[in-house]
Amino acid sequence: MLRIVPRHLKGCGESSEANPCPPKQHPKCPLWIKGYLNGKLIRRSLDTTNWQIAAQRLIQIETAGSVKPLLTPPTVAIAVARFLSAARDRELRKATLKKFGVLLAREPKPGVASDSFSPSLIMFARTKGLRSLADFTPDDVVEFRQTWCDRGLSKTKKSERLKSFFRYAHESGWMANNPARNLKPPKVDDPGVVAFSDEEMTKIMEACLDDRLKTFLLVMRFSGLAIGDAVQILPDRIEGEHLILRRAKTGKPVKVLLPDVLLARLRSLSLLCGGYYFWNRQSENSDVQTATGNMRRSLRRVFRAAGVATGHPHQFRHTFVRAHLEHDVTLETIADLLGNSVKIVEKHYATWVPSRQRKLDEAVKRTWDSAELATYCDSKAKFT
Repeated sequence: MLRIVPRHLKGCGESSEANPCPPKQHPKCPLWIKGYLNGKLIRRSLDTTNWQIAAQRLIQIETAGSVKPLLTPPTVAIAVARFLSAARDRELRKATLKKFGVLLAREPKPGVASDSFSPSLIMFARTKGLRSLADFTPDDVVEFRQTWCDRGLSKTKKSERLKSFFRYAHESGWMANNPARNLKPPKVDDPGVVAFSDEEMTKIMEACLDDRLKTFLLVMRFSGLAIGDAVQILPDRIEGEHLILRRAKTGKPVKVLLPDVLLARLRSLSLLCGGYYFWNRQSENSDVQTATGNMRRSLRRVFRAAGVATGHPHQFRHTFVRAHLEHDVTLETIADLLGNSVKIVEKHYATWVPSRQRKLDEAVKRTWDSAELATYCDSKAKFT
């Protein structure tokens, strides 16, 4: 049986005898196949670093080297298991793997209301009597998406993951056609990057009656941390007046100064299980995603009580950035504070930079013609 394996080659990119490839697959190292085909040992490069293309080439090699007929299309459950296994081999982030698992294989917990639970692909196929992945039609894919409770950007991202799964299945030879190929993105109202106004911040803080939760809100507001990082704060992450940690998403270090009053408030909190301020980790197997989800639900209740219906935890991060931009802090400095790249910060926040807007205003004003405006407006006023 053939399988795809990472291959770490000397001389690829930054690799050398003094600095060999790291344990993870180096982006410039091609994938290889290894195993036996018709009793013969096969070891060769697939000349690609893309796992989906590698899986397709593996199918072609096995088909060309075997006189046996092609296997019947896998069942939905087997196809999902293969896809998730390949995703783990690619060493995707744990949060990404969990999202694929929720979309494709999650089963509801006892007592969960059907109107608040989005069925997984396996559940939908079972209900519709679709045993094989090849039984899916474009209409089935659309109908599956209509069963989701997700809204807004969450639904858009989930649609992208669904298309990724069917694209992988098609390229792997599990189905003749890709039923999700022409699936259009859902129409959602994307408000873009929105910070809390001063009035909204006041309402939110007044509506938050729990001391620990209020401290958590203040930490997010004055540190710019994402919620997944904020819930994992430990006492040893506070050094003097600074909060120091490494972002879970990017792996970049973050060192941000906190106000003295907030540090005092944070240190006064009793520690929860596991020694955390905001994560009651009762077991070593506890998942940070569960802790993050619990905190999100708590914050939603606060937003409703404050009358901020569209409130979202990430808006505290946006509020942190806006405050810095209003004081002409550079994008490079903000990127260091957020643990992001300058490119990402510029993409999301460039329109907020006051100096940039002033340059845009000057560019527009240079196109104005005083005589033309005076004629149109029937005025002798001069425009500068």
